[in-house]
Amino acid sequence: MKYPVAMLVSMMLAVPAAGAAQTNYPPSPKTPGSQTPSSVPPKSKTQEPAGARPSTYAAFLMKAGQDDKGEIELAGLAQQKSKDDRVKAFADQLAKDHQQVDGELQTLAKNKNVTLSTDVPSEAVAAKARLGKLEGAAFDRAFVDQMVKDHTQAVKQFDQAAKSADAEVKAFADKTLPTLRDHLQRAEDLKRTIGASGK
Repeated sequence: MKYPVAMLVSMMLAVPAAGAAQTNYPPSPKTPGSQTPSSVPPKSKTQEPAGARPSTYAAFLMKAGQDDKGEIELAGLAQQKSKDDRVKAFADQLAKDHQQVDGELQTLAKNKNVTLSTDVPSEAVAAKARLGKLEGAAFDRAFVDQMVKDHTQAVKQFDQAAKSADAEVKAFADKTLPTLRDHLQRAEDLKRTIGASGK
C-alpha cells in the first residue's frame, strides 16, 4: 500500500509546480507601433494653417485695389457723360491719378505676395448703373457727391494704413494720402460751386 501513497503525493506536488510554470511565461512581444487604449494620445483639434487669414496690411491692399478700380470706372463715366468742363477736368485727373496709384499698388502687392482682385467692386458697379441713368446737371451733382463719399472713406482708410508697422505699406499710404486729400478737396469745392451756380 505504501507505493501507491508515495506515487499519489508525488503527483499532487507536481500539479502546483506545473501551474507556477505556466504563470511565469514571458509576455508576448507587442506588434511594432501598437498601443494600448490608455496610451493612445487624444486627437488634436484641426488648426488653421499659419497665414490662412490675410494680415491687416493685406486686407488694406486688397481694399485699396478694389477702390482704385472703382474710381477709374466712375471717372471714365464722367468723362463720357458730363457737359460741365470743371467736372470733366476733375474726372480726367481722377482717372490719371488712380491709374498711377493702382500701378504702384500692384507692385507693392506683388512684393508682399498679396493677390489683388481684377474685378470692379460691386459698390462701384451699382453706383455706375445709378449714375448712368442721369443726365446733365443731375449727373454732375450725383457724381461729385459720390466722389466726396468715396474719398472721405479713402482718406480715413489710408490714414490708418499710414500707422502700419510695415515700412513699405506705411510709405505707400503716406505717399498716396496727399493725392486722395486733393481729390476730396476738389470734390467738395465742386459740390459747392455746382450747387451755387444751379448747373
